[in-house]
Amino acid sequence: MPAILSLRKPGFPSRGTDRTREPLWLTRLAVYLPLLLIPLVAIPIGGAERASAVDIAGVPILLLLLARRTLPRSLILMFLGSFLFSALLLLPLSPNPVLETLRIYRLAAIYAPFVLALTLPWDLEDAERALRIAWWAGLLGILLGFSVFWSEDTVRDRQQRLWIGESSESVLRAGGLLGNSGGFSHLITGWAMGALLLRWFALARQNLFQVAITISLLLYGILATASRSSLLHIGAALFFSLLFMARVDPRSILRNILLLMVAVLLAAAAAAALLSVMEPDFVEAVLTRFGMTGDPSLLLQSRRYDHWYDLIRITQWNPFGIGYKHTTEVTGLQVDNSYLRIFLELGLLGITSYLAMWTLVLTGLLKRTADIRVNRFRAAAAGMVMGELARMVFSDTFTMFLSAPTFLVLVAIALRLRAGQPRDPSR
Repeated sequence: MPAILSLRKPGFPSRGTDRTREPLWLTRLAVYLPLLLIPLVAIPIGGAERASAVDIAGVPILLLLLARRTLPRSLILMFLGSFLFSALLLLPLSPNPVLETLRIYRLAAIYAPFVLALTLPWDLEDAERALRIAWWAGLLGILLGFSVFWSEDTVRDRQQRLWIGESSESVLRAGGLLGNSGGFSHLITGWAMGALLLRWFALARQNLFQVAITISLLLYGILATASRSSLLHIGAALFFSLLFMARVDPRSILRNILLLMVAVLLAAAAAAALLSVMEPDFVEAVLTRFGMTGDPSLLLQSRRYDHWYDLIRITQWNPFGIGYKHTTEVTGLQVDNSYLRIFLELGLLGITSYLAMWTLVLTGLLKRTADIRVNRFRAAAAGMVMGELARMVFSDTFTMFLSAPTFLVLVAIALRLRAGQPRDPSR
């Protein structure tokens, strides 16, 4: 890969050198912080426009980035910076510059752990530790979210309402503690894909208890949130992970296909058990939403398509965009499409930078190294990215502060992953 695409700046210190005495454990702890805070981020503190744990965690992470003397010379970071800069362009024209600044700060806080993780060297032991932290913290956050659903409490019942067939009756789907069904399903799906693809497929770590819990909660989450985008997310992530892993390690494909078959059988058994104990009205509403009852509510007939046309017509798009998070304020409509939203709100600079960043991320993940274990991990991470990119067609995932930082941190670790080396005790 050309030097300009390298994730290391000339002179950038690596583990085991004596050029710096930076305490890497402290910086790693800051990277782990958004993973550890998943349960706290999920606790509502007045809604998405008010203070959240992700905003608090962003302060030390951004300060650590500012304190670093060097950053990786990477086009990935350049395009990410351009993407964030595009959100600042229309700030002077905002009717509420204070609120707009706080919104942009949160967007920066979402991506700050990704940048910080790119400044560190990681080995497979580090990666597995991050996955364990993400799994346990995610499990707690998901169970807290389901507790609201089970107690029949809600935060945003309008957003969670799910109609039963063509009748005027409805049920409430799970929305987590924040009451956002799309964000909650994204947390569940991303959490499960990280565990199954990176730890189960790539690292060959098979804790049967955790695998069973992960698959069960993933399936239950799909049903409880009635998220069609989750199916696209999972399908794309599994397909591309297997494809990319077969490319770097053909011998692993048979094993991974067998693991996938086991997962499908477990999911089928769990689905039958779950459907048998769920309320009949809720099951009917979920099946209707997935287009499995003959009711005209298939994905291709979703109102999203009508909304996308109306959004382009009403917003009167301009090359600089209409301003970050202004779409719903201007139109009253939800976008539910990351690419269209960035195109409308952040203009040509925003969407070009965003797409270029992810293109380079995939290029970096698919670059082979001398270590087959690192190649497998990166290939699985590339598949996970493809699942995320597919979901973005039907979801505004790039602003989901509950789940996006975890996904981004794991991707950054995969990009900077290298073969294990003896550890320097002073670090």
